Amino acid sequence: MMEPADSAARPAACPSHDPLVSDLIEALRLLGHPLRFNLITQLAQGPVAVGDLAARNGVSLSIISQQLALLRKAGLVQGRREVKQVFYSLARPRMAEVALALAEMTRTEAALNDSAPARPC
Repeated sequence: MMEPADSAARPAACPSHDPLVSDLIEALRLLGHPLRFNLITQLAQGPVAVGDLAARNGVSLSIISQQLALLRKAGLVQGRREVKQVFYSLARPRMAEVALALAEMTRTEAALNDSAPARPC
């Protein structure tokens, strides 16, 4: 069973005591953070260098490293050093499917909201 990835308050442990369910719940909880969600969806396209992830997301290397450490601890991503760069990729291939499906749902929902008529206050 995975240990909590950060210090955010969470409800009590899953009553099913199934480690796979607990792992899934933890993975989904981690994806609830916008930056971590963006990182997972970007890594779903293939390995990316840490510096490139920082540039794409407009945040510092320190922040990216902190978020990647949480994802790595949860077993969602893995790093590979090549000379002076570290490339991250998804550790679980099925996570790419989940991340891309969630990203598509987000885009669809945004498109529906944009096309809906404005409601008066």
